[in-house]
Amino acid sequence: MALSATLIAALVITTAFLVVEYVPAPLKLQNCVWLVPSSQGLGLMNNSSLWQPTVIRLEKANIHCIIVWAGSWNANHTISYADSPSVWNQFIDVVKATDSSFKVLALVGTGGVDISTASYRTEMINSVKQLLSSAPFNGYNDDLESFTGSIQDLIAYWQGVASMVRDMGKMATVDTGVSGSYSITDVYPHLTNFNYIIPMFYQTICYSNASTYWNQVLSDSPVPVIMGLAIDYPANGNFSMSQQLSWVDQQSHKNLAGFSIWAYDYWSTADFEAWSNWTTKNTI
Repeated sequence: MALSATLIAALVITTAFLVVEYVPAPLKLQNCVWLVPSSQGLGLMNNSSLWQPTVIRLEKANIHCIIVWAGSWNANHTISYADSPSVWNQFIDVVKATDSSFKVLALVGTGGVDISTASYRTEMINSVKQLLSSAPFNGYNDDLESFTGSIQDLIAYWQGVASMVRDMGKMATVDTGVSGSYSITDVYPHLTNFNYIIPMFYQTICYSNASTYWNQVLSDSPVPVIMGLAIDYPANGNFSMSQQLSWVDQQSHKNLAGFSIWAYDYWSTADFEAWSNWTTKNTI
């Protein structure tokens, strides 16, 4: 018996649906905030009644990523955890229940660690893997600011840890310097394994050559950039959030994906209002 044209069409459509694979949406970031190991930051992490209000406050300000201080490096290439994995698990559960679009990244920072051999770097990468396996973090934020070794060792470590993190199906981000122990052109172009580079722009925005740094960072980064800004506190030269944002409004670059603010712990009412009222945060 001949099949009708309608039945044939139905079979074709059904077959097409059977072979289509579901591809999960890529992990993406726009605006983030660091939660650092100040007394306020750790106080917030140890006070679960503040978790949901914090998420609600941030989502209203178009911030959907919290970078939580997870620990610091030990000399033996292990990580001293800032909190227990049970705290991180509970925190992430509350965050996701409040807003499922939120991303929570684990930050490991500071330094003084030796990265001069491949075996040392492998030990560090394994420590990061253990950390990310301890709680359902969406990704990792590396903030290695001092180390023993060469710039090539630093690049090798960062590329290695980024590759491992992405192999776990998580997001790899790195906090990079803008001026100091290495140049932008020596490091940034080589960081191809990361999802995002997060330059610590901070005080640089106060300088007369800030625009040069800004453009060089964005042009030399091989992946999208989440630009790091800082709230108004003495280490930032008392350059207010409002002033920073007005300066940013004069800049543009196709590689700019969003902003990360250092740090939630130190935000004043004025800082938060300046950010919340800044329309550019919604358009990048």
